[in-house]
Amino acid sequence: MNIQLSEEERKNGRMDADKLEFATALLRANGAIIIEDVLGAERTDYINEAFTKVLTEFEKNYVFGDGEFNAGGATGNVRMDLPFAAPFIEDDVVANPIFLDIAEQILGRDLTLRYLASNNSMPGGTKKQPVHSDTGPLFPETFNFTTPIHSLVLHVPLCDFTELNGATEFYPGGTHLNPDHVFKNGKMIQKLGEAMHFQAAIMPKGSFLIRDKKTWHRGCPNRSDKPRGLFTFIYQRAWDATSGRMPIPRNVYDNLSERAKQLFRMEDISDAYEPMDNVKGLYHIRRI
Repeated sequence: MNIQLSEEERKNGRMDADKLEFATALLRANGAIIIEDVLGAERTDYINEAFTKVLTEFEKNYVFGDGEFNAGGATGNVRMDLPFAAPFIEDDVVANPIFLDIAEQILGRDLTLRYLASNNSMPGGTKKQPVHSDTGPLFPETFNFTTPIHSLVLHVPLCDFTELNGATEFYPGGTHLNPDHVFKNGKMIQKLGEAMHFQAAIMPKGSFLIRDKKTWHRGCPNRSDKPRGLFTFIYQRAWDATSGRMPIPRNVYDNLSERAKQLFRMEDISDAYEPMDNVKGLYHIRRI
């Protein structure tokens, strides 16, 4: 499911028309694709330097929960919201034309960006997460049907993903096409996950892993000595209101590009919020 860009495509920020058609079709059929090295090593290292400072401060007060996705810290997974600030919200990251050319064909040009966070595998993890989907049935009545793609997840690795540092495992080729009722049956997903083919998302830093939100996957333990950072953005059809609203400072929103403004238009945009350069469980500080 890995797709390579030519130097011309990377320079122009656009895929060749035939490759774009193929990538979109593969995503629909396979549930996930990887477009390698979209941002480039130098740009990714710059973003990762800023990100690491935020993550280091956040981790000092982080408490691993006992839920199945952390297992008391055994998975080593740290989820952290991203500050609504550069370089995390710049166009090549959140409004990248290579990604949007694909996403707009599936979700429509009026798609929205509803989730801005990171999923990080920290050194010392010993256990994989359970196999899971990030969403269940969109409509409870569709018991024997498959809901079309209504939400896409964009993952951006901030370092090279390898089996050593906990590359996320995905189940390509159809799990997102299961009838909706399967997504409610966690025990069955685990049984099927042990019997079905899965694939580690091995990819260079700055790549784009794009997947249907319904695709099965699981985080893996990081056996290296460095954190394995991963941005996670969720884009949805304009009518899909199944996400919370991100608080965004008005002065930050006003300085975004017109395309980024359109993507974030559904969020809680207010003068009441002040930008912040770290994260302590909230996106922003609210003025009293």
